[in-house]
Amino acid sequence: MANNTEEDLLDSVILEKISACIKNGENSLDLASLENDYTEIPDQIFTQFAEQNLAKLTELNLDFNDFERLPDSISRLKGLRKLSVEGNSLIELPLSFGDLENLQEVRLNENKLCEVPPISFAYLKNLRVLSLVANQLSALPSEILEAWTRLEELYLDENEIAELPENFGSLKSLKILELSENKLMALPEGFGELHELEVLNLSRNNLSALPSSFGNLGKLRNADLSDNNISFLPDEFHSATIIENLYLDNNILGMLPEWFGHLSSIICLSLNDNKLQGSPFPDVFPRVSGGTLKKFEIGGNAISNLPESIGELCQLEELHLGSTICELERRNFQNGNWIRVLPESFSQLCAIKKLYLDENQLVKLPDSFGNLCNLTWIDLGQNLLPYLPDSFCNLVLLEYCQLSKNELSSLPSEFGKLEKLKDLRLDSNMLEELPESCADLQALHTLDLFNNKLTKVPDWLSKLSSLKRLDLDSNKLSLRLKDIPHLASKGSEYAKRDPNLKDNWRGKMRADKVKAEVVVINSEDGTNGDDYDEDDATPTTYNEGVLFAAMRRGLSIWRTHNGPEERQREQSHQTLEDVVFNVFEDVIDSSTNHLSGFYLKLNKKLGSDFQDGEDWDREISELWGKTPVDNHTPRLCVGVDVSGVELEKRDEYLAMLSAYPPASQAYTATATYDSMACRKLFDNDNSCNAYSVSYAITVQGQFEDAE
Repeated sequence: MANNTEEDLLDSVILEKISACIKNGENSLDLASLENDYTEIPDQIFTQFAEQNLAKLTELNLDFNDFERLPDSISRLKGLRKLSVEGNSLIELPLSFGDLENLQEVRLNENKLCEVPPISFAYLKNLRVLSLVANQLSALPSEILEAWTRLEELYLDENEIAELPENFGSLKSLKILELSENKLMALPEGFGELHELEVLNLSRNNLSALPSSFGNLGKLRNADLSDNNISFLPDEFHSATIIENLYLDNNILGMLPEWFGHLSSIICLSLNDNKLQGSPFPDVFPRVSGGTLKKFEIGGNAISNLPESIGELCQLEELHLGSTICELERRNFQNGNWIRVLPESFSQLCAIKKLYLDENQLVKLPDSFGNLCNLTWIDLGQNLLPYLPDSFCNLVLLEYCQLSKNELSSLPSEFGKLEKLKDLRLDSNMLEELPESCADLQALHTLDLFNNKLTKVPDWLSKLSSLKRLDLDSNKLSLRLKDIPHLASKGSEYAKRDPNLKDNWRGKMRADKVKAEVVVINSEDGTNGDDYDEDDATPTTYNEGVLFAAMRRGLSIWRTHNGPEERQREQSHQTLEDVVFNVFEDVIDSSTNHLSGFYLKLNKKLGSDFQDGEDWDREISELWGKTPVDNHTPRLCVGVDVSGVELEKRDEYLAMLSAYPPASQAYTATATYDSMACRKLFDNDNSCNAYSVSYAITVQGQFEDAE
């Protein structure tokens, strides 16, 4: 201890708890989370009470303190059966630890132990549960394994164990083995002698193969071998008929053994991100597994054909055959599978609720596809579909529908029957018009029509009262001001303002409460933007070009990116200096050319390689906080200092950006003015996502394409 006062305080705290335990005749003592940062327990504590009722103590909890060692006197607690010292700073255990011969459960997770002391642990012959998760173990001593004849559960996750002893199979009673996130490169041949093993987790290691004896494990019900380098599985597997959950994701499996046709109890089978090709599953697989399989994941492979009898998976609720990469943008490379046609029996999967078929080569769907009557989520993005069968309109429970990057030229006339639809992605198709029945999609809040061939805005669009996100960009529209779609809104909704930001521009008055004239931004040629008739003009406050840009900025679902294979918009030919000049023209002193200083500062912040459009690498860097945000410096965008701009004009400009259309700003330390697209898609609150980032002038919403 640091000094006698601190030690006396520790004594009094523990003595009080021990006295209460003895007085109440309890067999459990809880010394977890003591208020002060004590590094050790005085040895005399347990010495003093060992001969009293503490001798009857069976459970001791020392979790979440800062103990670096346990006192030798702990060995006097002869009746102790359960000891937990999780979340401390133990670097070693006392030599007397082995005197606790009645210990049945020991939990030492999240400490700094580098070894399991063989002398002490060899005497713990009654041990049934041992948990050493998140320590610094590099090995297990072989001499203690044969003493643990009763050990049933062993947890060794998050250590640095590179190999297991050859006699590891001597743990004859072991039922649960957790060894994820270690450095295992191989398993001992005797591993298959763990005949009682029911739960096995070897994920996130460096295993390249399994020993032939692995197939002798006859009671395995749950096995996770994902995130290794396994290229083949044993030819035989005695647990095939009883295993319920089998995870083999992110390995390099090229084929499957025949015992995949015997998985009669399987509930969840996951083989994402392997090298499976052609038709890897035995023909009998759907029939044998059909009564139990509920979740089936085989995305990120090169499978070209599914079993013709796949419809016999009558309990299947989720099927993943698509991409396993989670990114903001759809991709143009293939990461799903290579399936062109679905078997006719596919429409018999009536229990399915969630279906991922994205990034395949589908050229058509079965005519009876609408029989999947329980489907609520479907992703058919990045295929080759020229049309949808009429029966698609029978998927009346569908809420999320992804049809991006296909070859659709039209939708079925009764598409409006999908009245529960909330999110509809139709970007990058060849749609020239949409059916009038879409007016019935009253639950729709996201509609992506980017990059199609629409020549006019559908009249029914104004009837979609729930619509919050819309992208009509890159169509053949020629929108005038009066044609810009205005979405129905119940008013601006804002997160609670942070009172600490009352003097910061992020904490200014709500845009719809500020009565200020909006800056009129003139275009480079001195006109007020795009050509339009004077009769169509609104009163003098808004420039049509700015309004149109604001509409697109506020409702756009995706960020724009440069590059031939990514979502694009027409590129501007203005330089950064042109843009800044146009926006801040009224606050720049032309005689002294204050713009140049501001431009240099802005260019230095963004980088000298600034180009039209966005720098995705820079966005990601700023997105994850590599560019700090100073809460006390006015910012128009992350990393750009606009403190030199006249305050009144700056606030007016920001008011204009946020006032049309209504946006959901969060006035917090991390917030920036952004669009409705920062709202969370899949929950009912209107809080802003923390990952929204705004850039000077071009403020685009970004929307993640994930559940």
